[in-house]
Amino acid sequence: MRGVEPLGFAGGFDPNQAAFLTWQSLPYSVSGGQFAPLQFLPQEIDPTLRFTGQGQAAEPVLWLTLQPDSMLGLANTRRDSPVFGMPNWLRAPQNAPRWRSITQTLSATGVDLSRVEFLEFWVWEDAARVAQANGATVLFDFGGIFEDALSFTPTSFTVSAAGDTTYAGVRRTGAGRLDDERDPRTHTWSATLNDEGIPLRPCRRRHRRLYPAAS
Repeated sequence: MRGVEPLGFAGGFDPNQAAFLTWQSLPYSVSGGQFAPLQFLPQEIDPTLRFTGQGQAAEPVLWLTLQPDSMLGLANTRRDSPVFGMPNWLRAPQNAPRWRSITQTLSATGVDLSRVEFLEFWVWEDAARVAQANGATVLFDFGGIFEDALSFTPTSFTVSAAGDTTYAGVRRTGAGRLDDERDPRTHTWSATLNDEGIPLRPCRRRHRRLYPAAS
């Protein structure tokens, strides 16, 4: 892809450098045992907007967390384990720029961009500006869906006496297959059954602050 050379990808996107990405469109915050969706109205994103005679609908949001390149996405889910919440699938640090891609539609019914000159988006980051300080970059590639599914699975695992599973090795799976999370027979999609995000990866939630993205 042209334009990514200054980011350290002069030779293209190496699958071995793909980090694990957690993404979701409607996370929830938990307070007092109650679940509340984390949503933003247009004026909460851009206070200069003014609306008259109509209600405000929540803006579509995409929450992203790019994991360290040494962590392969899985976490121990046994609450009685002394290592609960710790990653149980690791590899040696790659010491190279991380990347990951996902495919999202702008509209389920299609949208005409032939007369559009600008697309506006906002980025919400924590006050420490960790992503900005580490040179995090979001790239948009508009066009048809042609990418292979890029998923990884371990090559072996071990189970300790306490019942904790540790994974080792990594191999690429899903090459040549577009993973759109639909049922392969009915071609329908279920938020209950098929909302996986990255295949086999549990979601993480983080609270971040909004700031306008640089043009």
